[in-house]
Amino acid sequence: MSFYLINLNAEFNIHANQISDADVAVRETDDALITDISVSPSEDNPSLLFGSVELKLPVGLPVGAESSDWSARVKDLLAGVLDSSFEIQELEVSKVSVSVDQQAVQELAEQVAADLHAAWQNENRDAYQVRRKATSDEAWMEKALERAEVVRLTAQQVDDFNADSLQLDLQPGQAIIVFSPEGEKLGVYVDIMNTPYEGLPQDWQEANQVSAQGAAQLIADSIIENGLWDMEVIAEKIHEQWLEANPWAADSDQGKDFAELSAEDQERDRSVARVVSKYL
Repeated sequence: MSFYLINLNAEFNIHANQISDADVAVRETDDALITDISVSPSEDNPSLLFGSVELKLPVGLPVGAESSDWSARVKDLLAGVLDSSFEIQELEVSKVSVSVDQQAVQELAEQVAADLHAAWQNENRDAYQVRRKATSDEAWMEKALERAEVVRLTAQQVDDFNADSLQLDLQPGQAIIVFSPEGEKLGVYVDIMNTPYEGLPQDWQEANQVSAQGAAQLIADSIIENGLWDMEVIAEKIHEQWLEANPWAADSDQGKDFAELSAEDQERDRSVARVVSKYL
């Protein structure tokens, strides 16, 4: 499935002889979706026609070679669309506006979130046997209570609590409810390493959706500005977005600038862009 992430509106005029009475149709071309197009002749000169067009474009296709000349892109596309109805002598494009289609970005994020989670699992299986994360999804926690393992921490475990390091006889993917020695509930944890996307709590599904949405937005913005996108530039910006969303990591190894990250951490950021780009 292709996602049309870029909205483009433009006005145009053509000097042409009409060779067909058929209306110019709203349709999908090889590299665009025309959502609206109109052509009207001038009152004074029937060979001069004025028109407007609304397009949706995928970001995976280049604009020219390495150019963001959207007027040229629209001109080439219109020439192909109009040639069955008009014998064109001259075509001019004006008032071009380009924007990112936020609805399409969100739809893309929802589509690829499961792929991002699966990619993360595959890339980190050697590093983690389990990866337990707290959740605040009330609906998920209510269901988890039926099958979760209750864990009461010792005083020593409370002082240096790490959900991954708890030595417990648990099945992979089993949820745990953690209590303090005094019986206070400290949290409910999901094993994201051994839980498929559809079984994740809403907050952890949304974490994948946010990553996909951020990457898609960055790629589309880069295409609009430069006519192309670069993996290393996008990966660096993905890392910056992640740091903004996770300020706790500022003093960790992952809090470094992208260029100073380990090769493994850099590749993690690239993998987000790579998974998103498969749909573009």
